[in-house]
Amino acid sequence: MMTSCVLTLLLIAGLGCSRQRVGDPSEMHSKGGRTLGLVVFGSDEAESPADRSARYIIEPGGVFRASFGAGSDALTYPPITRRLSASQLDAVWAMVDTLELQASPWYIVTAPELLVPNEDSHRSILIELGDADSSEAWGVDIENTNARELATMLGELAWVGG
Repeated sequence: MMTSCVLTLLLIAGLGCSRQRVGDPSEMHSKGGRTLGLVVFGSDEAESPADRSARYIIEPGGVFRASFGAGSDALTYPPITRRLSASQLDAVWAMVDTLELQASPWYIVTAPELLVPNEDSHRSILIELGDADSSEAWGVDIENTNARELATMLGELAWVGG
């Protein structure tokens, strides 16, 4: 009886300590609950994250999803890859904030789920930003330097950087 009480107390104490170390995901920086989606319509065989077909999603709380290769498009809902730290989220959102999505060469995409560029003639990058109430999407040619930098950053965060 005494042994089981001691083991129970140790178990409770251990669980309490582990909760304190991990922290509450809802307290992580999430840019006001926004989500980010990025699709690289590139080559399935490319080595560089900026050229490789991929789908990245960052959800509020830092949940990061990623898929690569054939079938990675705007309809793909990738598996969870990892949870990003507050500093990693800050870096991603700082880069997104520099993209100037409202200006040329970016173009508005009204139906991102239907965007399937012809691989031979128009490789591109699609960015989707959303929150609980709405979402917007923009596209740009795959050679856009800022979009390539974001795709590279996300590829590195997914542990597949080139």
